[in-house]
Amino acid sequence: EVLTGPLAFVEAIWFQSIVGFVIACNAIIIGVETDVPSQHWSRIENTLLVFFVFELLLRVCHHGLGGFLRSFGNLFDVLIVCAGVFDMWLRPV
Repeated sequence: EVLTGPLAFVEAIWFQSIVGFVIACNAIIIGVETDVPSQHWSRIENTLLVFFVFELLLRVCHHGLGGFLRSFGNLFDVLIVCAGVFDMWLRPV
């Protein structure tokens, strides 16, 4: 089923490519971060987490909560992003 609407771009190849690129960059950053100390890592991690939270919210708004939660891949994404939110934003409190 192909959904239309103002947020249909979340299923477009160009948007998915951007998300994939950001995921790949995040993986590289995690690897570099373990070997190269910097005061900037926290800011970079927070920026990436904001991107991933926003991307998830766009997809939930596009598909609706029920449609979004029908996909195992989406559930996995929610798990990963929630772990990041807990680790970066909730645990320090």
